[in-house]
Amino acid sequence: MPAINTYMAILTNRGVKKFIQLMHQGHGNTLSGELARMIDPRILKKLSSTMNVIAVTGTNGKTTTCNLISNIFKSGHIPSVHNSLGNNLMSGITTAFIDDAGLNGKMKDKWAIVEVDEATMVPFLKEITPKIIVINNFFRDQLDRYGEIDLLIEKIYKAIEKVDAKLVLNADDPFVNRFSDLKNEKIYFGIGADAIHFEKNSMADSKYCPNCGRPLHYSQTFYGQLGYYSCECGFKRHDPKFEVENVRKAEHGYQLTINQSDYILGLSGVHNIYNALAAFSVAQEIRIPIEAVREGLETYSVRNGRMTTYLFNHTRQVLNLVKNPAGYNITISEVNDDPQKKQIVLFLNDFAADGEDISWIWDVDFEKFRNEKVWQIICSGTRAYDLAIRLKYAEIGEEKVRIIPNLKKAIDQALESASLTYYLPNYTPLEHVRSYLELRTQSDQSLSVPEKRMVRNQT
Repeated sequence: MPAINTYMAILTNRGVKKFIQLMHQGHGNTLSGELARMIDPRILKKLSSTMNVIAVTGTNGKTTTCNLISNIFKSGHIPSVHNSLGNNLMSGITTAFIDDAGLNGKMKDKWAIVEVDEATMVPFLKEITPKIIVINNFFRDQLDRYGEIDLLIEKIYKAIEKVDAKLVLNADDPFVNRFSDLKNEKIYFGIGADAIHFEKNSMADSKYCPNCGRPLHYSQTFYGQLGYYSCECGFKRHDPKFEVENVRKAEHGYQLTINQSDYILGLSGVHNIYNALAAFSVAQEIRIPIEAVREGLETYSVRNGRMTTYLFNHTRQVLNLVKNPAGYNITISEVNDDPQKKQIVLFLNDFAADGEDISWIWDVDFEKFRNEKVWQIICSGTRAYDLAIRLKYAEIGEEKVRIIPNLKKAIDQALESASLTYYLPNYTPLEHVRSYLELRTQSDQSLSVPEKRMVRNQT
């Protein structure tokens, strides 16, 4: 029998979570996790003590990387704990572990795949010692919450310094390279110099050497500060153990050549190549059978608003989360790669979960929407007018821009046009946009039954 506080923490978590779900007020992971941690502050440490934990952190790609790893585990018939809803703070992580535990406090599974918010890594590592830590990248993201990148990286560095975990690092990011000085075992993943073309953009968080401050020399750039870099002082990109050598478009995603073998990635979006490579690297390091890796990469379907496609009046409605300049610029490139004429609906909120400082939108290359294929841009959300001002400075004609702060009205207006539409919300509008799009598209009387099934399957 577990300690009474652990038993009560588990019971309270499950009861509160169920009540919130019955009231249709969300998943309940945050509040139920907070209450469990108040009742037993050591509950996460206790539950995780027998687990092999894979922690994934960084700015972009955490959720997709974790979901890909989880899908590979499922393909290999390896059960695992996973905070799949993206609840990456301590409360959500705690709930994910409680969901797998019996009332006696014993875990059913041996593996855990955990997405960890960058700012949460320090308290997370005080309670859990992961077997593997994956670090994807670092970009400016919610500066009012995280602070400057250098300070954030230094805090995470000092926290990892105290744990014995294997590090799986993105060799192409000089910020991630800073963790190379740690004594932990390290392996690197990266993209080959000629594997794929990334559209160039004007934004890079840092192209200066973290050791000596000189400008880094780049022989190849992908996006942001990612690429092949070196410095006179000796700081340089590490040769990766796992490398994407070639990328070709597939019917639904990409065909990737990794270490001379071919794999299908069932996801669109060039940024997902890094996420797939990170997941592949983890799977290889823990020796998951290659057949499971192939199946996991190919069969994973997008979730949580990452390039999710709906149909309305026989036209595509595409939803994608955008939350910082690097990710936004990649999304803009992908939108522009779509040859059809289209409209864009931008949603920008400034609540605590979004970050109240929205100055980052000035580092987004909205100028690239200044083309004849984009016939209209609707600005919505609490900072709709700020978006419109940014578009004005991007010299996008006023006749193309509409301001509709109300989210549902903005979506209704977009759907009325029967046009290919890309919906780009930041954090807090995402779930509302997704839910309302599902409601409108599934009630669309113009769609046949097979088309409606396709919409449900894709979401």
